[in-house]
Amino acid sequence: KGFILPSLSVTNVNKNDWGQTGQPISVRITYYKDAYNEKGELVGTENSAPISTYADILSQNIEVVLKRTGKSKVILIAHSMGGLVSREYLRKYGDVKVHKLITIGTPNKGIGSSKADCKLAWLWEGQTEVEEMWFDSAFIKRLSNDINTRSKYYTIAVNSSYYLKGNSLLLY
Repeated sequence: KGFILPSLSVTNVNKNDWGQTGQPISVRITYYKDAYNEKGELVGTENSAPISTYADILSQNIEVVLKRTGKSKVILIAHSMGGLVSREYLRKYGDVKVHKLITIGTPNKGIGSSKADCKLAWLWEGQTEVEEMWFDSAFIKRLSNDINTRSKYYTIAVNSSYYLKGNSLLLY
């Protein structure tokens, strides 16, 4: 159906305008403020923020989807850090509005065994959300100990290593 930006408020959307066909819909969202235009094209650089802040933005986006569809629950499909954002949403807001969560390539146990072991750590130095994703961060520990949801939860994961060769990020 489209792309939802964090600037879209539940107060300025029409009720049930996406729920007329009775068919499921798919909506792309972002929790990065001012990084994408209404077509989903990258237009700026997002600011680093705590994952909890992104979960708050996800909450607003879920409200927009629910109002526009007239439904009571969503199915979240999240990639990479989006899975952590979705899990933080469930931790903060509960599972009342989420039927299923499907995470793909989410670092559920954190990234790296240490910053020294991560070959790309220098790329992310000082970015709040990345600091929270380290395997030994307080955020990962709290999230790992607080998986309390009745929503169906699915994870698609691989065991992999990353390294940089030339201008390409390789996964093997």
